[in-house]
Amino acid sequence: MSPQEAVPILVTAAHVWPIAVVSVFLLAARRQLRSWPAFLVIGLLVCYGAQSLVNLASAYTPADLKAGAAAPERFVQFMAQHLARSLVVSVVASIAALYWLLRLLRKEPHV
Repeated sequence: MSPQEAVPILVTAAHVWPIAVVSVFLLAARRQLRSWPAFLVIGLLVCYGAQSLVNLASAYTPADLKAGAAAPERFVQFMAQHLARSLVVSVVASIAALYWLLRLLRKEPHV
């Protein structure tokens, strides 16, 4: 898949993954939560916040660009690599934070 084809898919995934991950957590633990709306709102804020922080940090990491490519093509390559890298790191960081939030909002606290 070329970077030109990957960028729109990655941008869509960057907007949709927080909703999907929080929904999976909600479906898995809906009976254990004291307040599912609180988990939904805080979980989405956690996911979008983690994504924002990772995007800022990921913009300063080096990218593997083709040497002979024109400037617009190198920019698209950089965008595709940046989006893919930030998506993976954001999802991993958010899953850990959502698991912690789930443990906080359970009906019966587990020590």
